[in-house]
Amino acid sequence: MKVIVKRNTGMLGGIAGVALFVDDRKVKSLKNNEEYTISTDKDNVTVKAKQWFFGSKAVQLNHDESVEIKVNPVCLFLYFAAIILVFIGGINPAREVKLIFSLIGVTFLIFVLIFSMKSWFIIHKSKDE
Repeated sequence: MKVIVKRNTGMLGGIAGVALFVDDRKVKSLKNNEEYTISTDKDNVTVKAKQWFFGSKAVQLNHDESVEIKVNPVCLFLYFAAIILVFIGGINPAREVKLIFSLIGVTFLIFVLIFSMKSWFIIHKSKDE
C-alpha cells in the first residue's frame, strides 16, 4: 500500500514544519509543498498533522490515495476576527466599550485556540485523483 501526503499550507505556518503522524507515530516533519510517501503492508493507515499545539483530526486512508494538508480557512478567519475584537477594545476611548470588546475578544480568542487544537489543519484528498 502506498499513500502520498503533501503539505500545501501556503505562507501561513511556513516557518515551522508540520509534523506528520501515521498511526499515532511521528514519521516526518514536512515543509511547505513537500511530499511524503507512506509505504506499508496494512490495508489502511491513520494520518494526522500537528504544528506546535495546532493540529488536525485523524483521517483514515486506504491504499493508493493522495492527500493534502491545508490550513482550515474557518479557523483562520475566526482567529483574525478574535484579534480584531481585542484590537478594537484596546484602541477604543470609551472605558465600558473597551472592556466589553476586550472581554469578548479574549474569550473568543481562547475558544478559537481550543478549537484549533484539532481543526487548524484539514487533510483531504488531492484534486488530481
